[in-house]
Amino acid sequence: MAERGMNPYVKAFIYFIRSLKPSSFREPIGTQIGSDHLGNRYFEIPADPSKGIRNSRRYFKPLNDDNWDGPLPAEWNAWLRMRRDKPPTEDEMKRNIHKLTVLEAKRAINSKPQVYQQKDGEFPKFPEYEQMPGTKYK
Repeated sequence: MAERGMNPYVKAFIYFIRSLKPSSFREPIGTQIGSDHLGNRYFEIPADPSKGIRNSRRYFKPLNDDNWDGPLPAEWNAWLRMRRDKPPTEDEMKRNIHKLTVLEAKRAINSKPQVYQQKDGEFPKFPEYEQMPGTKYK
């Protein structure tokens, strides 16, 4: 007969006890794979079928722990979400940052002013629409 696993109540109790330990006392899990220009560090926990972990797990630690929802480079975001197998290299990161700055400079040069400027507090009026059915704007 197949083993059914741990009792759910025992499992919940173990997870509860683990949650009481501060994360600073827990040993760091995984190996550091790399870092980005923003100071974020990226880690990977390899798959271990003997413990029931089929796939590797990836995570990051931001430079400032309070800024966990800060920006992530697209290359590292793809690596974290398993969209790419290998982590990005420094050369690739530098090339993409350079492309981004060139693109932003072109966009700043070619930017056009907004077509329709609405005054504050005024409901927009468009001459192509009727104000009341059958009447036109004057």
